[in-house]
Amino acid sequence: MSPSFFGFLFFYEKFIKELLIFSKKILIFAQICSNSIINKKISQIFMEDFIKSIDNEKNGIVFFKKVNAGKRVYYIDVKKSRKDELFLAITESKKVSTGEKPDEVMFEKHKLFLYKEDFEKFVNALNECLEYIKEQNEISAVFPAESSLHPEVIHLDVHF
Repeated sequence: MSPSFFGFLFFYEKFIKELLIFSKKILIFAQICSNSIINKKISQIFMEDFIKSIDNEKNGIVFFKKVNAGKRVYYIDVKKSRKDELFLAITESKKVSTGEKPDEVMFEKHKLFLYKEDFEKFVNALNECLEYIKEQNEISAVFPAESSLHPEVIHLDVHF
């Protein structure tokens, strides 16, 4: 058998595996949508995640986390570059009204890309900023009239 035949078999096997995974996702989605207990909002959220998971495969996303924050949604994606190096893509997606119709909305998106050589510097700077906020909150606790800002304090401890 020729090498091109083995290449075809490898491609065919990969194609069949991806087709089976996609079919399973479609079946799960159809079962959830057909269940009368599931309301429209849950189906919509599942569909958004389902579409995102399909898009992830096309866009090189190997892992992601979604953070819902009111009108904003943050996506923290781990992507693989063409050189097989991992990097972060952080997207803020904000729902804004178009003003034409009350139910017509669009999403304003902002992206930030972080590459592995900058991870440590970025996390250090972020921790310094969070520490500053914590110190300011401690000062405002002593003098509450001076500030009404009391966000949650988050500390990141990441080692590379």
